[in-house]
Amino acid sequence: MRILREGIAPLLARLLLSVIFVTSTMSKFFGWSDNVSYVATKLPMPCAMLLAALLIELLGSLSLILGFRARIAAAIMFVYDSGHVRLPHLDVHKFRKESGHHGGLLMIAAYGSGIYPLSEPL
Repeated sequence: MRILREGIAPLLARLLLSVIFVTSTMSKFFGWSDNVSYVATKLPMPCAMLLAALLIELLGSLSLILGFRARIAAAIMFVYDSGHVRLPHLDVHKFRKESGHHGGLLMIAAYGSGIYPLSEPL
């Protein structure tokens, strides 16, 4: 039971949580100009904001997948994703759905990567 609770389950949680960020990163990268146009209607400095979002999602996803500094990455991604949901996307359904992601990110930030991380948890 310990291997499930401390090993496989946290690994699967990290992989599943990263899916939304990996797909979002790909969308930003491959649809750059459309995304810049959209962000320009919501926020100042759209290119810089989009680049920052892309980097947070890309590096955070890699960190979660590998378990490398996953606690720090999860905390940063929690703050980023909380602001992201509130500012440009005032959709109540999406906010409720992403609340699950917030909970998962907080669990990783609080308890670490489990026993299969690339690095030692902080």
